[in-house]
Amino acid sequence: MEIEYRIERKDIEAYYQYHFHSSPSVRRSHERGYFWQTAGFIALFILFANKEDIGSVFSWMIAFIVCLLLYRFSAYRNIKESVDRFEKEGRNKGIWGINRLTLNEYEMLETSAIGESRTLWTGVERVVQNKDYIFIYVTAVSAFIIPKRAFKDNQEAEVFYNAAKTYHENATSQYPAAGEKGQTFILHF
Repeated sequence: MEIEYRIERKDIEAYYQYHFHSSPSVRRSHERGYFWQTAGFIALFILFANKEDIGSVFSWMIAFIVCLLLYRFSAYRNIKESVDRFEKEGRNKGIWGINRLTLNEYEMLETSAIGESRTLWTGVERVVQNKDYIFIYVTAVSAFIIPKRAFKDNQEAEVFYNAAKTYHENATSQYPAAGEKGQTFILHF
């Protein structure tokens, strides 16, 4: 099974957005941010607010809500800034442009402008999708990004996703401890 697709800036942003919402460690980090922001506001309110003046209490509540929204907005802005830095950091020829991903039951073969890379399914963390993309995570924080617009229709994208998911599940059920210290696997083709 093979798909050829072009990676553009919007695809990298979509990956960051997806990861921002789905990563447990990123979520915990933002929850800590909300917690400390809330704790800070409560401390400031206790120290400085005129609690007897309802207008003052209402103003503090509005300020608190505005700050929470700004914190949320800044997280999205940070995603765009991260992609900007990534884009400026190097030529990234292996990421931007046309890529080809070939799947079989043992591995994925990615071909880009700079070469080829092979990844065994036992080395894949997870295979997920949203309405616009399929993400094949090869580490906890990096993934192959396959835009669904590269497929002729949603059904073809679903077939590709199901094949990737099945290959991954079969590999991890066959070699559940792959990658643990002290274990070596040799695959003969």
